[in-house]
Amino acid sequence: MIRNFLLACLLSQLIPAWSVFADDHPPDSGTAVIVLRHCIIEYEQTSQLGPAIRGVIQDCLVRRGERVKAGQVIGRLWDQDIRAEMELNAAEAESEISIKVSETGYARALSRFQRTQKLSSQRFTSIEQYTMDQLDVESTRLAVEEAKLHRHLAQLRHRHAEAQVRAREFVSPFDGVVVDILKYPGESVTESDHVFRVVNVDRLRVTGFLNVSDLWQVRHGQRTRISVEVAREELAIERETFSGQIDFIDSQFDPMTRTCKVIAEVENRDGLLRSGLDARMEIMPMDDASAKTRKSS
Repeated sequence: MIRNFLLACLLSQLIPAWSVFADDHPPDSGTAVIVLRHCIIEYEQTSQLGPAIRGVIQDCLVRRGERVKAGQVIGRLWDQDIRAEMELNAAEAESEISIKVSETGYARALSRFQRTQKLSSQRFTSIEQYTMDQLDVESTRLAVEEAKLHRHLAQLRHRHAEAQVRAREFVSPFDGVVVDILKYPGESVTESDHVFRVVNVDRLRVTGFLNVSDLWQVRHGQRTRISVEVAREELAIERETFSGQIDFIDSQFDPMTRTCKVIAEVENRDGLLRSGLDARMEIMPMDDASAKTRKSS
């Protein structure tokens, strides 16, 4: 009985001292998982494709939901007139007939002038004939240069027509999926209209907000674990987790909410995630290498 009483007195003396020591040495919050709720899932890449010029939709080469590659032509404005002009210019640019005809005339004039020069040295021809043959050589030489210039201008017109054709094409800027087609063949469009919407469904970004107490515990590239949260529902997708990493930490702190925006990049495994869903983000503790890098910096 007396021994138990003495033990209780001793513990009552030790507990306050241990509490003071614990308060003076709080655990390192950088070793704990940071949990962010009500994060928003969005497509990392999304593009609204519109025309560069006014026109009429000629071709729609894809269907809604179809996968496309970067650089793939998915639609065109009316361009038959430009294509006809391009083919004409291509024929002129590739042809060497006018140049060869001019070169033949130049060779003939040069040969005649050379004979006239020999005759002139022996005084067997007139000065007028010599001058005329000399001018003929210069004239045919200029005809060759003119033919070459016409061919070069045809090549430039061909390239210009090609650029006009490309300006009438709708090209996917990245690998993705066509999720919307807003205009169809026969409909007129202006520069302000959107015709196709393409998104990259393979990579998503998840946006959350860090509390002020966690701002200095998160670094670019830190690992994250994402899971879907659907209010008032119990879905199989909520039991799935997706790996990602921190891609952006906003340098602007919001004093009203005492939070800072943070974005994680996530690979959309098997296409299970959807833009617009709420998510839970768990930011994993930094590994030893990251911690050492952080301390040295």
